[in-house]
Amino acid sequence: MKLTDFQKKYNHHINTNLSFYILSKLRETTHFDFDVYLPTKGKNLQRGLVWSIEQKRSLILSILRDQKIPNMVVVQDENKDKSFYYWKVIDGKQRLTTFFDFIDGKFSIVWKDKEYYIND
Repeated sequence: MKLTDFQKKYNHHINTNLSFYILSKLRETTHFDFDVYLPTKGKNLQRGLVWSIEQKRSLILSILRDQKIPNMVVVQDENKDKSFYYWKVIDGKQRLTTFFDFIDGKFSIVWKDKEYYIND
């Protein structure tokens, strides 16, 4: 999916019900800014990565159960020399990085006392 197609379809919001496949393809073709800086406040908009493994597993299991997850809000911007577009993550840093970490096999989920990675 091209970024422009994604924009038209999802209107600048990443819906967490997207498949992991689409998220992995989106990450391959899109730049994300997870540390949006607010000069007027002198700090980043988002906190650091603070979720525990249990919180990450809970999110992935919620998605697999097709439970409603709040949308993540991103704003499209372009780099200084205008050579590419990227997404500034306004809300959803923990969720989006959890998706990507799961896709990368950095952690498993536990279901009925068994561990599963994305490739399982």
